[in-house]
Amino acid sequence: MRAFSHRDEGIAPSRWRAEPWWNEALPIGLPPTGTRIVALAAHPDDETLGIGGLLHAAARGGLDVTVVVASDGAASHPGSPTHSPERLAVLRQAEILAAVARLAPLATVRWLGLPDGDLSARVDDIALALGGVLGDDTDLWLLSTWRADGHPDHTACGLAAERAVADRSRTRWWEYPVWLWHAGNPSALRAQLSRDVRRFALDGDDRTARAEALAAFSSQVLPLSSEPGDEAVLPLAVLAHADRNQDVLLEPGGHPAASQEYFARLYASAEDPWSFESSWYERRKRSVLLAALPRERFRRAFEPGYARGDLSVLLADRSDCLIADEWSEQPLRAAQRRLAGRSGVEVRRGRIPDDWPAGAFDLIVLSELAYYVADLALLARRVLASLDADGVVVLLHWRRIAPDHPHTAETVHLALRAALRLPVLVRHEEDDFLLDILARDPRSVAAREPAL
Repeated sequence: MRAFSHRDEGIAPSRWRAEPWWNEALPIGLPPTGTRIVALAAHPDDETLGIGGLLHAAARGGLDVTVVVASDGAASHPGSPTHSPERLAVLRQAEILAAVARLAPLATVRWLGLPDGDLSARVDDIALALGGVLGDDTDLWLLSTWRADGHPDHTACGLAAERAVADRSRTRWWEYPVWLWHAGNPSALRAQLSRDVRRFALDGDDRTARAEALAAFSSQVLPLSSEPGDEAVLPLAVLAHADRNQDVLLEPGGHPAASQEYFARLYASAEDPWSFESSWYERRKRSVLLAALPRERFRRAFEPGYARGDLSVLLADRSDCLIADEWSEQPLRAAQRRLAGRSGVEVRRGRIPDDWPAGAFDLIVLSELAYYVADLALLARRVLASLDADGVVVLLHWRRIAPDHPHTAETVHLALRAALRLPVLVRHEEDDFLLDILARDPRSVAAREPAL
């Protein structure tokens, strides 16, 4: 991003909102109950500008929120004739406490107090402190300032976050932009952002809470005095970007679970790496799915990504014809052995959404699969093109944190429900998984029964 000043006129909010991805990027919801949210800010106010609405929504949803502020914020007015850096540091610490209290009243604020403007030399210190905050918790979302945000302190915090999560397999890390909105180039960043953006929708309460939290940063949104050097750091042109209907998270990238090599290594290490056969959770989840189906029997079903075929066996009992699709060699062979001799079952090798079988289906089951699919819009088009007039679509996905998945369960279900535009017959939500049953026929199960 180009060099900039907060006093520049900057990019108009309307230019960003005109970008196609602003409304078309994948939506994301809150993580499940019990997930901690840790927000890392380079300066006091970064968290409010970048993800204040999301933090407010998370607090309303009962999630535990911690805000870590790396710098003391003392360099915001280097030429001030009225406020020394020491006085500014004290003032800004009080402001962040007031702002976070408005966004998330029960949140914890960790003040690292490192030198403002010099965080590039303190990446190791930030990463060490952040590791202490993350602790031994397993289910976490870490939200850090974006490494490409154009401010070296923001970059330093992003790098520290990257180091802190390097060995934490169940921490989901997102980056959030702050100065991008004011100083970025929408045209130059279009390709990158359309690929990496996740958008979190905000309601009126979230937007009001952010506005009131920003007002707590009086040293930034108002002049310290009428003297030169005491001008507001966050003028109206900057604050205008905070009045938006969504907060934006950026995917850091790198998804080993989307590669065939990942699955090859996984199945080489264990015949049943997810304990599909031995786990009561897995057996119960399959039973919940089967009980939620709106019909007792289906003509032609399609189950891509069947793994070892544990669910395929049960679906075959409910279908005249079942096509089961898998692209990894080891589970393919295991499923062929398990389903051998069953009439009406075809086990084939393929990878959706590209290798989609021909013909129409009245049942399509996307179970523990769609978060591996990079192009969810293409997947939705494939489903709609092959779904019969009375067709049913099953979405079932693990909600807990899996950082090597390209998408979360919430992202998958929000995106596919929006793209498919089918009536939702069943919406089952647990801390561990989401289940949606969509159907072209909106009638309930009882309404489908012939009148007695």
